[in-house]
Amino acid sequence: MLNDGIMVTHILAKQAIKKYLRICNLRLKLLLLLTMMTVCILLQQRPRKDVLNATAIRQRQLQNDMIQSQEINMTLTLAGTLKHGASLPRLTDVLTVPSSPSVAEFLSKPIINPHPYGYYHNTETACGTNKTKLLFVIPSAPDNFDQRKWVRNSDLWKFVKKYSTNVSLLFFLGLPSYKGAETHHIQLVVNYESAVFKDIVQANFTDKYHDILLKAQLMLKWASTYCYNATYVIRSDDDITFDVEKIVNTILETGRRYRDVNFILGSVKSKYRVARSGDGEKNDVSFEDYPGEFWPPFALGGLLGYPLRSVRLLYEASLRQKAIWLDDVYITAMCAPRVNVTLLDDTRWRMFHTPPGLHEYI
Repeated sequence: MLNDGIMVTHILAKQAIKKYLRICNLRLKLLLLLTMMTVCILLQQRPRKDVLNATAIRQRQLQNDMIQSQEINMTLTLAGTLKHGASLPRLTDVLTVPSSPSVAEFLSKPIINPHPYGYYHNTETACGTNKTKLLFVIPSAPDNFDQRKWVRNSDLWKFVKKYSTNVSLLFFLGLPSYKGAETHHIQLVVNYESAVFKDIVQANFTDKYHDILLKAQLMLKWASTYCYNATYVIRSDDDITFDVEKIVNTILETGRRYRDVNFILGSVKSKYRVARSGDGEKNDVSFEDYPGEFWPPFALGGLLGYPLRSVRLLYEASLRQKAIWLDDVYITAMCAPRVNVTLLDDTRWRMFHTPPGLHEYI
């Protein structure tokens, strides 16, 4: 009897345990189901990460645009009052040699590359009253303080000061491109240079490398407007050096030899391959801008010389010829032939790039 009772108890206990396990299993399943439902609901309510990122990016961009706009407005305020330039002299008053029919026809074409920019700094009296006969024009970025300092301590500067009655030198700048809070600091330094040295011409376009053609046009236009009684203009970069006396004598001799010829004097390059890396390299040019494999003969823009009448013709051509951004190729190889300006090379016309860091020793 005792054994039978134990067996019945064992059976009942086993059944109770199974029933309990079934209940626990059901509860566990329900708990798991509830957990999964809760997770699904939370996931549906939670914004996707990429949406969050896109929203944050838009907000950051709006903030950056607002800051940049404030900095640019501050820079323009610091630059001072924008002034419109004087009118160019009549072309017939500058060109003593009559233009050929082909040049006259080209110059009658409509302007497709206008240059309407005014000036924040304009040293209008740099050429004096019919006194300056030789004008040096130097393109320079607004933040190229060291390069301008180097030029002002160079043999070129000494030459200009020695013959200041007949020789002038000016730096040509656009507005500083956006560099955060540093932007208006750059403009303040430019303002200081202009006040102290009186050798700054600053126009109201943003100074970017791929907009160097605007600065090339600026120099041609300024010389034609404010220094139209000069005989010659020499353009040099702010990071090169050259034998000043030799260069000046070379352009004077060339002018006597080609008295009635419009010319550009420079270091002429032929069979120069067009850069097309496709990787956004510094001097890349698209097939759309220029389809040829090689550039036509052109003069390096680091050092160029021309008679004043050629300067005016080149400026007029730059307003009408289809533009490419490489200013030296565009002006000397594409604009020059349209207005019968001859490209001349001379072994004495040579320049040397300033070694990096040289200005640190001044």
